[in-house]
Amino acid sequence: MPIKYAKWSHRRRRVLLRITARIRTQNELEHSHQRGSEIHHSSSFAVDSRMLKSRSYLECLQSITDDSHEKREFTNEAIKILKHRSGTDGEDISVYNRTLREWYRSWAGSLARQVTYSPGFTDCVEKHKDDYLISFHNHPNGAAPSTEDINSALQNDYDECYTLGHNGTIFKYCGGKYEISQYICDQTIAKLEVIRYTEVEQSAELMRQLASIYKFTFEEVSGPWKRKE
Repeated sequence: MPIKYAKWSHRRRRVLLRITARIRTQNELEHSHQRGSEIHHSSSFAVDSRMLKSRSYLECLQSITDDSHEKREFTNEAIKILKHRSGTDGEDISVYNRTLREWYRSWAGSLARQVTYSPGFTDCVEKHKDDYLISFHNHPNGAAPSTEDINSALQNDYDECYTLGHNGTIFKYCGGKYEISQYICDQTIAKLEVIRYTEVEQSAELMRQLASIYKFTFEEVSGPWKRKE
């Protein structure tokens, strides 16, 4: 029995060391790529071309709508965004006007992990707030939508929103009835930090908890893509 316990303890220590090393590496990466700084180029933000061609991922994109025209439009737009920002932590946004069947795009942002709204894009969204608007924007780290995303959906009257992770995650959400308080958000994050979540896991759990408080929609359409060997 003592021998078995010793082996189990040694194995457990090795597992814990690997987990700790992975968390430390991830944290160092996040600190080196701060939101709002200049865009960084890194292989960690690369989009796997095999994912974009895989049946499972394409089916997830096409499951967003039942309309055959929109299936093609949404799939093509999502792939274009991911290809455009692959290998960087920059973000693009495209909004589809379902009423008029036209796109509004802002793809020239120069800040890391932050959507930049061009004047033309903002004018179009403001002009067509009463139409049915669906937004798509990429998340280089694959995380769930941020509180800024939720508040932006409310302010711009988006009817549906989707984040497209470079790792294959797709999250659907909409704005709540009122803006999320930064104090409530910080308090919720503080509770989550007690648990050893990865950034992606923490972001999703944060949105689940805030959704129950602020009564907005949040769900995962697709998880991280894993290549089959």
